[in-house]
Amino acid sequence: MKKITLLFTIVFALFLHSCKSTKQLQTQVDTSGTIPPITEFQTADEIILNSIQRRSNFDWFSANLSGSINLDGDKNNFGGQIRIKNGEQIWINVTMFFMDAARLKITPDSVFIYHRDPDNPMRGEQIAIIRDFSFFKEMTGVEFTFDMLQDILLGNYFLGEPNGGFSYEFSEGNFLITDNRITEDVMFDFSLHNAYYKFISLTMRDRQNRAVRIKYDSHGNFNGNLFPQKLTIRMTEPMLMELNLNYQKIQLNVPQNMPFSIPRSAKRN
Repeated sequence: MKKITLLFTIVFALFLHSCKSTKQLQTQVDTSGTIPPITEFQTADEIILNSIQRRSNFDWFSANLSGSINLDGDKNNFGGQIRIKNGEQIWINVTMFFMDAARLKITPDSVFIYHRDPDNPMRGEQIAIIRDFSFFKEMTGVEFTFDMLQDILLGNYFLGEPNGGFSYEFSEGNFLITDNRITEDVMFDFSLHNAYYKFISLTMRDRQNRAVRIKYDSHGNFNGNLFPQKLTIRMTEPMLMELNLNYQKIQLNVPQNMPFSIPRSAKRN
């Protein structure tokens, strides 16, 4: 759990640094099939607008998790579950060595984290963290929102309304969109699939040329919504870190329990 927390901390610090003033989009997914063919697109803004139309529309999302985390060559596998009540709560349970290793509950206002010592999950120290949402700002120095975190996990476009600051070209048949805006901090480049306009990859680079790359793969159609079933989050500076997530048995709009309890013996930070 310490490795996963460290990875997400650095990723959020870099990746979300320019999102402080990003307006969250409320556009629902368009499943009418009215998006025009590629040949009719004239600008990157038109392509981005169609990506906005493909944002997922759901009340509940749940999936089993499997994956691995590689921190500078030290790799570990994990399993678990993820459950999301749209706009209200994210719940993640991580299992290692056939037992619960960590649990997270995140709301727009609060963050709850409970984890066991990964080196000795049976008898090691148990840690509990209960904070308001500013905990993420304390870790990263970045102001961002619950909705941004949810969009990153589910592959929804979240970079604000198009404003003429992007250009595009075709790369392997898909849209490769380049950030041409003059910004103080970061630039975004991303690829959108040429048939369903969802993220294939998303890269952020800061002025020190540090980069975080998220790759989205194996999109599936669930009740007219497209969700990636594989995510890879990777960075190489200041050290190699890679998190692989696989979403399995995805369910939509099935209400889920999100249990969270802290043993009295847990140390509170």
